[in-house]
Amino acid sequence: SVTPQIKNIDFQIINDETTLVTALKNEQVDFALEPPTEMLSELESAGNLAVSDIGSWSCLHMAINCQSEYFSDVNVRLAVAYALDKDGLYNSILSEDGEEAINSIPFGSALYGAASDSWTKYAESAFDPKGDLEKAKEYMAKSGYPDGFDCVLYVKNSSVRSSCALYVQSALKEIGINVDVEVVDGSEMSNYQFGTSRDYDLLVINWEADYPDAAANIYPLFYSQNSGEGGANASCYSNAEVDELLQKENASVDLEERTELLQQTLDIVGQECPMITFYYATNRVVMNQNVDYTMSPSYIWNFYIKDVVVK
Repeated sequence: SVTPQIKNIDFQIINDETTLVTALKNEQVDFALEPPTEMLSELESAGNLAVSDIGSWSCLHMAINCQSEYFSDVNVRLAVAYALDKDGLYNSILSEDGEEAINSIPFGSALYGAASDSWTKYAESAFDPKGDLEKAKEYMAKSGYPDGFDCVLYVKNSSVRSSCALYVQSALKEIGINVDVEVVDGSEMSNYQFGTSRDYDLLVINWEADYPDAAANIYPLFYSQNSGEGGANASCYSNAEVDELLQKENASVDLEERTELLQQTLDIVGQECPMITFYYATNRVVMNQNVDYTMSPSYIWNFYIKDVVVK
């Protein structure tokens, strides 16, 4: 028999990844979002569980605070980008968790939408500085801080994000930047990411679009007024030409014009490098096989319990 309606939901906050996996296998938990990647094989081999991947509107990235003393220098930001072997990082740590990213494009193919052909072509030649240590050293030499400096990178406690942070710490030593990695809880990270405090150098964070459109990642992350309290411009990036392009895009209802304006925006943003995009995350869900529910990329905003069926 099938029960077409859920009468009661028990939400459990389980911070420990091993405890979560054990609870799923023992059927103490029926449904979990974003299970730990490093324990994925254990979940997939459990006879009572089903693991599903869903396209996502998000990107994991490192916001570079363009208002901080050192990172206000675009040469420093480009040096950071070239010092990071993102291909190696993706292949060794991130490949099971999402789609490889281009630095100057803060979203993957799930947000290309009706302009898919245009965005696919644009992505083929988009500026993507990475993996060139000599060029990184050249940019540091041109910067106002050729001898390097000390800075702090904040990251929320997560195995993937922590791995990215530790890789950044190791790679930037090669160009004289000493990175102190500090792990913070979700509340403190939200204060940094959404503008209660902009007193930081680097953040490893995730952003996810509110609606299925490329502008939903570009406008929040790069429009200058969004660096204020409550805004998502954690890079504190400001460029008058970018603001003008985004205002025009926001006023247009023509898809081709909007796409062209967004691509012009990213041409500028890419050259100024206010963030490092690590990858476009795959959303993943684990359900007990007795639970029948089809997830969509918008699940973070639209999770319809009325559609969940328990067999």
